Amino acid sequence: MYKITALLLILFLCSSLTAQEDLMKLAKEIENEGKYLYGLERAAWLGTDILMQEYKQLTENIGGYVSYEKNGIFYCVFTEKSNKPKVLLSFGFDESFDVEKVKIDDKARKATKLELDLLALRQLATIEMETDTLFQHYSNTAPNIIPLVYNGQRKVIILTGPKVHGVVVIGNDYELLFDEKNQLLSKKAIHQNIIPIEFDPNGVEKEEFSVHSHLESTGAFITPTDICTLMLYCGNTTWEQHVVVSDTHISFWNCEEQELLILTKEAFDKIMDDQDDN
Repeated sequence: MYKITALLLILFLCSSLTAQEDLMKLAKEIENEGKYLYGLERAAWLGTDILMQEYKQLTENIGGYVSYEKNGIFYCVFTEKSNKPKVLLSFGFDESFDVEKVKIDDKARKATKLELDLLALRQLATIEMETDTLFQHYSNTAPNIIPLVYNGQRKVIILTGPKVHGVVVIGNDYELLFDEKNQLLSKKAIHQNIIPIEFDPNGVEKEEFSVHSHLESTGAFITPTDICTLMLYCGNTTWEQHVVVSDTHISFWNCEEQELLILTKEAFDKIMDDQDDN
């Protein structure tokens, strides 16, 4: 239903090049931020796995962890329980996230300013989650707290992850913005609801694509949090594509190529009409 043939797409894009160029630029910005979030969370997942497998004796001393990117490497660092924590373990992953290539530093060292800031942001977000009814909690899910500095903006993104197999959780995600002194500036729910999408974890019932819709409050386009979630979980599904539908636009996330395409509803309808005529 939502498959877009390359020839028809090219023909339409040629007729509305300027408008589509703007959408392509926007799509790349959304895609880049989504991939950045994914890198932070993927590093945290893999770092935690290695910690539990090879450094389990240190877990009683671990007080926290954060992830960040530096020079194309995504780091996950674990710190000790202390008011002025040292970094006890550091795991560095390149863009392949191949655990065979991980760079491990298990020599205790002083935490950097960035690491301390990210730890502080995580703690501040945790307090907000515990005290503000804006943040909703659902059974069989757990929050994933991602503090980051992106394009000069300090923020915390909170995703909701499933505790059970066979479901991808979209929504129930939040953004908290902070100033340079880590003072909270604003907080909001990105999606106003939670959207669990079930799939067959055994891959017997193969589905080529999945879809969810956006309310006006969420915005016309797929969000970076959507892309992060899809990159984390699509590999467990048979989805080739995920589609986000709003009143004005349709976003197509290619799960295999990890690329984003955004079309206006008008463009999409024209392509579908042309397909029906052929």
